[in-house]
Formats: sequence, structure tokens, C-alpha cells
Amino acid sequence: MFACQSDGLGRMWIASEQGIIAVDEGDAGPAAVPLLPDAVAGQMVWALRRDQRGRLWVGTDRAGVLCLDPATGTVLAHLATSSRVLALCLEGDRHLWVSVGGAGLLCVDVDTYRMVHRVGRAEGLPHEVVNGLHADGAGQLWAGTWSGEMALLDTRRGAVVATLTLNDAYAQRPVIDLTGDARRGCLWVATYGGGLVRVDPARRAVTGITTTREGAPSDILYSCLVDPHGDLWLGTPRGVARYTPDEGRWVVVGRGLGLPAEECNARALHLDGQARLWAGTVGGVGLVDTERVSAEVPPCPLYLTGLTIMGHDRALTPDLEIEDSDYDLVFAYGAIAFTAPHQVAYRVQLVGLEGDWSPPTPHRFARYTNLRPGAYTFRVAARDWGGRWSAPVEVPFRVIRNRQARELEETLERERIDKEVAQATAAVFERLALQDGLTGLLNRRALDERLAQEVERARRHGHPLTMALADVDHFKRINDTFGHQVGDEALKAVARLCQATVRGGDSVGRYGGEEIALVLPETTATEGVAVCERLRRIIEGHDWAALAPGLRVTISIGLSDRPDAPHPAALLADADAHLYQAKQSGRNRTCGAAPC
Repeated sequence: MFACQSDGLGRMWIASEQGIIAVDEGDAGPAAVPLLPDAVAGQMVWALRRDQRGRLWVGTDRAGVLCLDPATGTVLAHLATSSRVLALCLEGDRHLWVSVGGAGLLCVDVDTYRMVHRVGRAEGLPHEVVNGLHADGAGQLWAGTWSGEMALLDTRRGAVVATLTLNDAYAQRPVIDLTGDARRGCLWVATYGGGLVRVDPARRAVTGITTTREGAPSDILYSCLVDPHGDLWLGTPRGVARYTPDEGRWVVVGRGLGLPAEECNARALHLDGQARLWAGTVGGVGLVDTERVSAEVPPCPLYLTGLTIMGHDRALTPDLEIEDSDYDLVFAYGAIAFTAPHQVAYRVQLVGLEGDWSPPTPHRFARYTNLRPGAYTFRVAARDWGGRWSAPVEVPFRVIRNRQARELEETLERERIDKEVAQATAAVFERLALQDGLTGLLNRRALDERLAQEVERARRHGHPLTMALADVDHFKRINDTFGHQVGDEALKAVARLCQATVRGGDSVGRYGGEEIALVLPETTATEGVAVCERLRRIIEGHDWAALAPGLRVTISIGLSDRPDAPHPAALLADADAHLYQAKQSGRNRTCGAAPC
């Protein structure tokens, strides 16, 4: 069946491959019909419409459009067309719009049977194959084309005033049928592969798309109409579907509920006055009592039937852990459906890897490979013949590192830590070996090495080098008067002041006892005296009373800049001699090449 139409006389006229047949609307049995003309007999009929005068308009495959008196079978008018008639649409009581395959649209005056308008590409039609038509009663006609575009026509002028692409993501998804929804103020468009599209005719914009991801039984829709309750009825490859848009609920009637076949034909749904839906399928006509199709079909129960890892069965326990070396996981599942079990579909999602559900498929297993360590949850839901999704069944599990890999990692980590500890310990020992334990300055060994390096560098490049020895004056008296603890603190304070006074490239070390050595590279004797004098004054002016009331600390400094010193010991000896001279001259002074 390709179309059906009540004639108002108690008969339902059905268009088929062999012409038109009529059945009694009361019991859907054969009805007495008038003798039909040869033009209709044996002719494939694609469309039927009854106008306000009770006339029956018939769109045929090769005989164009016929206007019949259903009471007598008399042909009242015959309009020849260049190709098959795909769709018919009555606009009020004056005009009939005819879709002619490959030739666009014709508008016929139903009183004079004359053509009023012809609309094709030249008039702005995006494609000349028009499958769906809807007149809004306000002088506008919506046409859905094979290219997946909608055209809005001004029926008074017979001109296209706007076009609308339904969805760029579903380019070239043909429009098959469309219908108006006065309650919601929208158009519903059935497409081939693009799902159900909602259009706001006032804004001329797409406002929603419903596909299998939203629970539709198929993205291929052959026909659509709205019943008095506001529900949509759609012909699909899986049967007749009822859709309640406000609740997003789907119910599907298929072979399991008596439909002759699940594959519906295009534009082959008709709702009669008894709330019965006449559905044309590839296996014949199905009559659906729309009031008895339950909207509360419980979803089919769903169970996880097993898990195999690397081909071996594994129990589904709450604390499931899987090693990452077991790289092949297969979850098996199934739903119990007593009605149309072949229509059950499943969708899965692996939370932790996938952000959304997979498209519905009939497969009852899901395979995952090479999962990284981490936490996952496997989810599966089943959709029954009525389009209802079950609550998801979930299995949380963890993927952990392989035991041997973990042991190897732990061994490498221990070795790394041991190595870092050894390096840190060696660095500490090295630092302690070169550092004075009390003052934190270089010790005698480090000082000798540094002095030797600087002497050699100065001799090789001919650069100046100054060496100074500083001694805390009367240090024994400080220890005897204030105690050794104060003496140690005083020595550490002197060391800090020395370190803070010299430059970054200079070296300061504890030469022995209360003596501190300064190695000043790139420094002449005059510059060295200035450095030492500045240091002496800083120490003399320091607030020593904060350390011990009455405490006063000064230093004496001996300086040497002998460029002819044959070795570091000679430089040290010269500085020591000048230090002795400073002590003999009254202390708290600097002696060098110049007189004290």
C-alpha cells in the first residue's frame, strides 16, 4: 500500500501497485466499489486525496492525475504529467498541488481543472523531486525535496520565497514526508537517514533533530502524521512508531504485534475517524488501534552474561581487577524479550575511555583492547521493540599494572632512590671535607687548593692577586672573659661579615684558630688594602654587645700581593709577616706593601 483515503461513504480507498482497491471502514473487509476506469485499473497509484466536495484525486505512475467521483467511479478530470506523481496536497477548496517526479510542482484549480502554476528550478525550487508537501492554510506551502532541503512557496504567486537546509551533518538526506503540528506550532519532517527534524515555520529554522541516539527506532523515516492527542506516528523500516515529543517516548508496532511487515512504504499512513491507523507496508496493509497501543511497555530485562579475558572466563566480582598485560576483554550481555526479540538493540559505554554511548546495534558483546591502568565502568543498555531503553547495567573494574612490570618498576625505583641518596651523601661528605665545621667557611685544605689555583692562574695570565690574613685581636682574652661559647659565636660573626664584604669571585677560609684568610683574584695591593680596611671598619663598628655586654671585637690584617711569589706558601708567608707587623704596631689595622 502506497496511500489510503476515506471517501466519506464508509469505504477506505487503498492505492497499490495494481491500482485502487476499497475496503469497508467498519470491518476492513472487501467493499462494493463502482467500476473503475481502465486508466486506473492495473496502474500503480502513489497518492490519494479527498477534497471538500468528496471528490477523490488520484496520483498515478504513468497516467498523471485523475479526479474521480467515488460514488460512481466516473472520471471527472484527467491531468497528464511528464512523470509519476509522487505526492498530492490540497490547499483549501481551490487548489491542488501536485509533485511530479523530476519536474517539480504543479498547481491545479480544482474547479476548472486547469494548471495555475508550475514551479521548478527556474522558480527557485532547490530540487525537482519533491516528496513531502504541507499547506499551512495561510497562502504558504512547504515542500520537502530529495536534496534534503525545504522550500517555502507563496502559493498566490507560485514562487519560492525561502529555502532551508535541514542539517549540514546529514547533507543529502532526502525529505520523504512532512506534516504540520498546530498544537506545537511546528513542522515535523521525516527524512531518509537523517531522522526526525522539527522545524519552526515562523522562524524558518530547524529547532530539533531526533535520531537513534535519542531512542528513535531508525534514522530512516518514510511517513509522519500527528494524531488528535499530539502524538506522532511514523513509518519506519522497523514498523510503525508512535513518538510523544514532550516526553521523548517511543513505542514501536512491528510484526510481533501483528503488522504484516515491518518495512513501511513512503507516505503510507492514514488516521481514520475511529482512531485507527492504516499503515501501508511491503507486506500489505496493517490496521493499528492507536488507543490500545500501550504507552507503558516495560523495558526488557537485561543481564550481563559473562566476561572473557584473553579467551578465558572471568567472574564478574565487585572488586574486579585486570592486569594490563591481559589486553583483550570481551563483555557479553543479553536482554529477555518475548515480543519481537529480533528488534532488540544494545548500546554500550566504557566510562573512563568513552565520553558517550555507542550507536545502537544488535550485537551482544563488546570488545576492548590495550586499556591503560586506571578505573573504568562498563555500561550496557537494551532497547526493546517498543523503543524503550532499559536501565543501564554497570560493572566497575580497575586495570592495574602487570605483577612482573610492577616488580620491575619497584626495583628500578629503589635503585633510583639509592643512587640519589648516595649522590646526596657524597655531596654532603664532599662539602664537609672542604668546609670548616664552626664557621662554614672553606677549611685549610680547601683554602690551600683554591689559593694554588689562583696563584697559577695569575702567573699564567699576568693578572694581579692579593692574599690577606686576618686575626681576631685578643681572642684568648675574649674566651677567658666571656667564655668559649661567646668566643665561638664571635668568630662565626666575623666569618659572616668577611663573607658578606668580599665579592662573589673571592674566597674566604678559616686558616687556623682565629685566623681567616682572604684570596682576592684580579685585585691589586691598593685595591686589596681598600677591601681589607672596609672589612676592618665593619667589624670594629659591629654591635657586639648584642652577643655579650661589654664585648668588643677588632681584627688585624696582613696583606701580600707579591707577583713574584714562586708558590702559594711564599704568598702566605708574606701575608703572615705583614699580619705580625700589624699586631706589633698596635692591632686593629691593615699592613701590606705600604707602611701600616
